[in-house]
Amino acid sequence: HNLDTSTQNGYSFIENALSRYGNYCDRSNTGGYSWQDKSYDDGHDKTAPVGSYRPNAWGLYDMHGNVWEWCLDWYAAQLSGDTVREPVGPSSGTIRVFRGGGWDNTTTSCRSAFRSRNEPGYRYYDRGFRLALSSVP
Repeated sequence: HNLDTSTQNGYSFIENALSRYGNYCDRSNTGGYSWQDKSYDDGHDKTAPVGSYRPNAWGLYDMHGNVWEWCLDWYAAQLSGDTVREPVGPSSGTIRVFRGGGWDNTTTSCRSAFRSRNEPGYRYYDRGFRLALSSVP
């Protein structure tokens, strides 16, 4: 499929397929959230084991949902540059960005284009980071 078209919406796949690619707040979540998607049940109340969902077009797993991903980016209310393809934040700051949403979030929050923020030392059970490992020949 055309990666440029499918990623414009902030997902690395076609938008209505999040249930196949990531863990978000669906019927299996017992948190009682008003934004819960009652039309789908993936069987995971909280975090799901790594690789529980399909990889995206680049072979990367778990890029949407499960836990928010802390990013290297410093937060700025407005980004410079082409914000669709190469957003540029400040070179320093006190607040870091996290992206990708979590198991207790809406599908909109699970878009890679959706940014949230907090102090780097902030800890919470739905925050983390993602590792990428290349196969060793």
